[in-house]
Amino acid sequence: MGSSDTWKNGQAYWPDLLASDQSVDDFDIYRIDYETGVLTGAPISKIRQSFAQAMDAARHMGNYKTIQFIAHSLGGNIVRDYLVYIKTGMGHGALNQFRQVFLLASPGEGSYLSQIPKIVMNHPQLRILTPLTNNDYLGLLNDTWGQLLGKRDRFSCPSISIKVAYEQLPVPPLGIIVTEESASSFTLSAKGYLDKKGFNRNHIDIVKPTGFNDPVYQWVKQGVLDCAAGHPNGPCPKWDSLTPFCRNPPMGL
Repeated sequence: MGSSDTWKNGQAYWPDLLASDQSVDDFDIYRIDYETGVLTGAPISKIRQSFAQAMDAARHMGNYKTIQFIAHSLGGNIVRDYLVYIKTGMGHGALNQFRQVFLLASPGEGSYLSQIPKIVMNHPQLRILTPLTNNDYLGLLNDTWGQLLGKRDRFSCPSISIKVAYEQLPVPPLGIIVTEESASSFTLSAKGYLDKKGFNRNHIDIVKPTGFNDPVYQWVKQGVLDCAAGHPNGPCPKWDSLTPFCRNPPMGL
């Protein structure tokens, strides 16, 4: 989830690496793009709608039991928003299809870029990334996300596994775009499988792999494989290991 150029580093392109990596041969890989130009960019409402339409079509077409997301920056908030939409429209039972989310430098509490007035005035996406104290969209999303995960915990149903990567280097001359706190604090309401790791990359380079041995790519790939293995006590237990209640909870939950 992100713009197509986001994931490219010369000839190395994240979706292509996954598609050609023999260790993940059994996976179908989808890429959903959105425009992120510095002085342009689609409004968040259009991105949300387009993403939901594309994801709904993909998940029904493939009849998948396990779906994992890899999202960068604002894309992570769009993914979380989509999962709230799934719960609201179809209930917690439908969420069982979505087992893991990788949030790579995703601004859960806003972004430094939103404090640069000339950029924000011309960029509808950055206007929703103002600091959490002044951001109704992020505040509501984080509260709803916490309730979603908390309810699964209360009924002893597996939560969505969350893996957070955060940047440790600045983007010259701007600095750190998404702090460690912004990248991870909104996930702390989730019990169990929360994995947080910092990388010696800036906000842009964290998703531009150098090749198959790139540390961020390797970390994500291993997490994908661990989830797909479906160990009962792991981050993504298989469907048949869930209790009947967790498989099909009442619609109102």
